Amino acid sequence: MSTPSKRYPLLVRCVHWSSVALVLAAYLTGDAAEHIGPSNTGANVHVLAGLLLLVLFPLHVLGLRMRRAAGLAMTPASRAERLAALTIHLALLTFLVVQPTLGILSLWADGDPLPIPFTAWVLSPPIGMQTGAGDVLHELHEVIGNVFYGVIGLHIIAALWHQLVRRDGLLRRMV
Repeated sequence: MSTPSKRYPLLVRCVHWSSVALVLAAYLTGDAAEHIGPSNTGANVHVLAGLLLLVLFPLHVLGLRMRRAAGLAMTPASRAERLAALTIHLALLTFLVVQPTLGILSLWADGDPLPIPFTAWVLSPPIGMQTGAGDVLHELHEVIGNVFYGVIGLHIIAALWHQLVRRDGLLRRMV
């Protein structure tokens, strides 16, 4: 199968690898996030990683458009492969919004403000927000996070499959 040898645009590569680093930072500091406070560096890193993932989300969407415009969208070999690729990519993009949002909502549902890490700023819960569901939202944040890691694992397996089985240069284009 013939594929373009061009690398993905710099913005696409930077946003992708920045998101990888942020998800890894959020994962590694997840336990520390149980006790959010100004003196808890781990919790601050966890919250900051989530907030930055939300900020990067529009750039992910822009990156999809850039890849298509540059003719760099992969052409899966079969309908099943197309469906699997679309499903994984949509899931990854959905998780990038849902996970941080659930984290924010779990704080606000407990009546707690969201501290903006390494600043004196806080985002108070919206006026009229019902409190009391924080534990449920926090549990949902953890469960969905574990599902997210599974989807990331499938994404990594697919990237390795492209590299080792299809030999289509996908990994070279992303680095």
